[in-house]
Parts: sequence; structure tokens; C-alpha cells
Amino acid sequence: MCEHRPPYTPVRPLLGTCGMGTVHRVLFTIPAQLQETYFRETMVRSDSNPFDFRWCPSDFICVDAVTEGSSICHFDDGGPLYTFKCGTRIPDCVYGVASYAEMKEEIEVPANQRGRKHCNAGSYFSSVPHHYHWIARTMLEG
Repeated sequence: MCEHRPPYTPVRPLLGTCGMGTVHRVLFTIPAQLQETYFRETMVRSDSNPFDFRWCPSDFICVDAVTEGSSICHFDDGGPLYTFKCGTRIPDCVYGVASYAEMKEEIEVPANQRGRKHCNAGSYFSSVPHHYHWIARTMLEG
């Protein structure tokens, strides 16, 4: 478990997540094998705009996808968000727990799929460092 949040710098470290959640936002396609994707932490929610910032709550980790269109989705909740050991793709510690993905309607979808909302408006994770002492105490009492 990550005990502390890293200091905010202009170049945020790479974060990873993995899961077996849907890989097609419309068809609810479940993958045959574990999927991994990458994020960078951001201080604002992805639905913010330059005229109306929505700050990321302190008990959450808000992220931007490294690969466009990538996000957590249906059935990914509870999965890990992890940091990497310096200069590698080897997980170091659990930084967050997948909580939810925001959804917005896509304009450029076939007519029969309009009105559906998809996992395309931000991924949000519960912050392990924020809850670290509670988690550690609960594990000891367990």
C-alpha cells in the first residue's frame, strides 16, 4: 500500500491499473485475459473546463488516460491503481482502488446506439494514501 501521495509536479508519474471489465463501451464485451492500461494523476476532474474547474476531491485520485479513450469501465470497480518502481513497469504499491468511471453520450455513434452513455468521461479511484491509517488499522484488527 502506498502510504503517501507524491508531491504534485508538472510531469506526473505513470500509474497503472488492470482488470477484467468491459473493453467495448457499447457492447459490454468482456476480455478473455486481464487488461492493463496507464494513467497520469490530475488535480482536476476530467469534466472540468477552463472556465469552471472541478477540483479532484482529496479522498479520490482523478486520472487522465495515457492512451486516448482508455478508462476503467463496467466490472472494473475494486481493481488496483498502482505506482511503478522507478524507470520500470514493475508495480510498486497500491495507490488507489477503482471506484467509478464517468460517462457521457457520444455524438458519433450509430443511430441505434444514441442515448447510451459510455465510460469516456474520466476514471476515478479511492485514494489509498488518504485512507491508509484506517486500512492499516482494519487489517491489524482483522
